[in-house]
Amino acid sequence: GARAEIRPWLGDAVQMRIGADWRRTSGETREDFTYVAGVPTRNRKAGGRTETVGGYAELSAELDDVTLTAGGRLDRWTISDGFRREVNIGGTVRSDDRFADRSGWEGTARAGAAWVAGDDVTLRGAAYLGWRLPTLNELYRPFRVGADAVAANELLAPERLRGAEIGVDFGNARGSGVGVTAFMNRLDDAIANVSVGQGPGLFPGVGFVAAGGIYRQRQNLDGIDSVGLEIDGRLVWDDIRLTASYAYVDAQVIASGAALPLDNLRPAQVPRHFASMGGTWQNGPVKFDAMARYVSSQFEDDLNTLRLRDAFTVDASIGFTLTDNISLALRAENLFDVAVDSALSSNGIIERGSPRTIWVAATVSLD
Repeated sequence: GARAEIRPWLGDAVQMRIGADWRRTSGETREDFTYVAGVPTRNRKAGGRTETVGGYAELSAELDDVTLTAGGRLDRWTISDGFRREVNIGGTVRSDDRFADRSGWEGTARAGAAWVAGDDVTLRGAAYLGWRLPTLNELYRPFRVGADAVAANELLAPERLRGAEIGVDFGNARGSGVGVTAFMNRLDDAIANVSVGQGPGLFPGVGFVAAGGIYRQRQNLDGIDSVGLEIDGRLVWDDIRLTASYAYVDAQVIASGAALPLDNLRPAQVPRHFASMGGTWQNGPVKFDAMARYVSSQFEDDLNTLRLRDAFTVDASIGFTLTDNISLALRAENLFDVAVDSALSSNGIIERGSPRTIWVAATVSLD
């Protein structure tokens, strides 16, 4: 990629940025699959290229106690050179697909305002538009998890976001404070793995799905509506710094056509509650850090039939500065060795997150 930007001088109170950027992503997957007695019988190569080039302008102005910001950009995107070839190892070609190139334009914008209502209070709000191009993985690479299979979709359209937020910040000169933000978003053409069949049977893009397995395809949903609240706090007191955060997200799928069974359900892998609390204490050469996190239960699948359990984990570390050039650290992740469910297939196969992990590190500076 590349980027160029100019910032013309408009005075101390006004800032402008005008620029352009270009990004290209290309990739290819090469994988063996359909194992028999531990030996692969088929090989797949798939990939392509995505490219975006765009221009943008941003303007901000500080007017007494009010700060105003506005910006917009226009992007040209291209999806090209897509292919997927599958062969029987040492034998015949099963499929050799070349996909049509596609391109389009996307315009986005953002506007916001912040008002310092008092010595320790700031009110703020913003409205915005955004978009995301499908990844090469979503476009071209099918995959399996246990008995379940998910087909790629070379015809996926970009996701488009509309949203707004309002918030208030309270803070003091010592660094302590609280921020509260409420938001509302609509994600149009949201990309999801949509259940469209059940094994046993042969399905396009993945082949045979065994009994008990689910066949899914990546598709653009009509949209996902979400509203939520975020709270962040921090407390600074002598050598101690404490932080805490909480997020609540109420999200709902809007679907029709082949995805109609998903209408009004919750998006997969989106927890309703997320919270964390941490602290840092430093006294001379000793520094102690700890962080606790909680994630509520969430659905693994689009049909809301498979539930991942909630999880509470703690990370901690302690560091020692021995000399100006040498320091030691002991760090523990998932300190209490909690079994964290990270994935669940329809036939009951559970993938676990990382167990308790202990790190010992030494840092030597050669200054």
